[in-house]
Amino acid sequence: MYICIKINVNLENMDKIKVITKRKIINLRPETEKNLRLIAVNYGQNLKSYIESVLEELANEDEMLIALSKAPGTDDILNQSEKAEFLKSLSA
Repeated sequence: MYICIKINVNLENMDKIKVITKRKIINLRPETEKNLRLIAVNYGQNLKSYIESVLEELANEDEMLIALSKAPGTDDILNQSEKAEFLKSLSA
């Protein structure tokens, strides 16, 4: 199975953003693939677009935490309750 990852690249002398895609092969057990297909159909998507949307959502959800974890003086990683509290404060 291939997964297409979108990467936004800001080009210097241009006002456009170029979208680069990368293909990745992942291995899924047949039962897992079947279950994911059923979930995808429930959302009105095919398996590929469902997996892409789930992965993008997860990546964007943790984007702020990743940025904060790379900031100077942030050696401690948030625990689950701190993460939930932080995400809740962003949506408020």
